[in-house]
Amino acid sequence: MVGLLTLTIGPIGNKATIKFGCRAVVIFGGIMSSAGFVISSFATSIYMLYLSIGILVGFSYGLIFGPCVAFLGNYFNRRHAVANGLAFSGSALAIVCLPPLFQTFIDIYGWRGAFLVIAAMNLHICVAGALYRPPPILVREAENGENSNDVNLPLDCNVSAREDHPEEGKTKRYNLCSVLTFFGVNCNLLCESYRYAMLPYINFVMGYSYYSIAVHLLPRAVVKNVEWTKAPFLVSIFGILSLIGRCTHGCLLHKIKFVSAFQLCVSAMIVCGLATALSGFAGTFESMAIYCVLLGYTSGTFLPVVPVVIKDFLGGHNLGAAYPLVNIFMGIGGIIGPPLSGWLYDITDNYDIPFIVSGILLMSSMVTLFMEPCLKNLDDKMDTIEVASTSLNDPDTAANVTKNTISVV
Repeated sequence: MVGLLTLTIGPIGNKATIKFGCRAVVIFGGIMSSAGFVISSFATSIYMLYLSIGILVGFSYGLIFGPCVAFLGNYFNRRHAVANGLAFSGSALAIVCLPPLFQTFIDIYGWRGAFLVIAAMNLHICVAGALYRPPPILVREAENGENSNDVNLPLDCNVSAREDHPEEGKTKRYNLCSVLTFFGVNCNLLCESYRYAMLPYINFVMGYSYYSIAVHLLPRAVVKNVEWTKAPFLVSIFGILSLIGRCTHGCLLHKIKFVSAFQLCVSAMIVCGLATALSGFAGTFESMAIYCVLLGYTSGTFLPVVPVVIKDFLGGHNLGAAYPLVNIFMGIGGIIGPPLSGWLYDITDNYDIPFIVSGILLMSSMVTLFMEPCLKNLDDKMDTIEVASTSLNDPDTAANVTKNTISVV
């Protein structure tokens, strides 16, 4: 429940950030999530934990996650992939380090006391949120009276939105999808870029496959007669390599100029899918460890690179709204994948079948790799048409749009 709400509440977090600012939203989310852990320490049934941890903490993390990723995109341009990878490495590091630490808390203070300690640790989110400031250029504009907001400037109020991506010329394509909504969430951005319209499918596949594999990795190892004392090390290998992948994929993008973020993302999904589909041949601890190395590094590459892909497709000014939108589809995949994979195991009595399904889904992203150049050409043509349409109404505006378009290219 925490993972599902964290991924699907993003659009609400984006709207709150536009209204109140990134700093206020992150601090509020940190306080509410800590309150959820405190309430959990008084739980008397599993249903109370569903409300306190599943709903309250999940909702609070959903408010925090999307704005943090979008805010990061406003600070970094040339090295955005590196900064984004380092930020995402925190979750992988937590997977490796926090479980034994939490077990220690439970042994010393009991599970109720452990929740209180976790709540106190969680309040560090508020400290981090208090340090959030808008990019320096916006601070200078505010000091010069060009912007009336303070350090809680909303995410959409940044220089890229005003200079590189003016609102003029965008209305034509928005009107094509003006009626699209998804549970009340405006889906106009799906028509802002045809390449971006591929990402909901990609994120659904990521969510379905990644969470299915992560949930069933350890039970599958036990079924394959890996010793129970050794099986947990497979999860550790997976987590460590995921951490390495999150930290290093940005450097790969920075050094290998001819590979785009989208190409790296899909290529990692294809390799992960191929390894997953063939993992049925791994029957020993050593062979499964090799699979976990590939699984960890590739998943640590394609998961955190999505914000970089979105920024390439839509620009930084749309990252705050576009990233939470595609995360909804990852959340749907994540909630469907594990139980469906468990059902496939129950009816076949074979864990290879659900892993093959997940692998094939990941490899199906190969289709988008061939579609992307064609869709890029369509995006360029639409931009040209929009510029021409603008020129009929305001030649001066058209000149500015053309100049900015050339500078971006």
